[in-house]
Order: sequence, then C-alpha cells, then structure tokens
Amino acid sequence: MNKSITYVLINLALPFTVALLFLLTSEDDKNMASNFFLAYGTIALITFALNLVVGLIFYIAGNKDAGKKLILTAGVLLVIGAATCGVGFGALDFH
Repeated sequence: MNKSITYVLINLALPFTVALLFLLTSEDDKNMASNFFLAYGTIALITFALNLVVGLIFYIAGNKDAGKKLILTAGVLLVIGAATCGVGFGALDFH
C-alpha cells in the first residue's frame, strides 16, 4: 500500500477509535449519534492542527516527503472533521 494512503488511514482511525470509546461509554441514549459525530469531528480537527504543524516543520527542516504526507493527511482531516462536526451540531436541540 502507498505510504501516503497509510498515513491518511492511520490518522483517520485514531479519532474514530477515540470517538467510538466516547460512544460506548456514553450514558445519553437520546443523542448518541450526535455525541459520536461531535467527538469524532473535534478530535479530527485537533489532529488536523497537529499534523499541519508537524508537517510544516518537517517540510521546512528538509524532510519534504514526510512533510508532504502529513500536510496531505491534515487536509483530509480538516474536510472530514468539519463535515462530521456539522452533522453532530445538526442533531442537537438547544430548546
């Protein structure tokens, strides 16, 4: 498998596992899916920020291949994290 795809899949699996743990330990039966999407989106956005910073550091320091892979992964995490946060907020009821 291509190394870039491996980086992306590993970085997508980490927030998914942590969000799944939030889902399994949740006591709120009414908004379980919403809580899962919010947790996954938030963790994905935090992971996006970390990957972007580390990728830029690697790219500037001279390890351009690893830097490009991390920046690519950060872009994918940004899109997926923002989308899942939007889904999670759509199911919330503020009344």
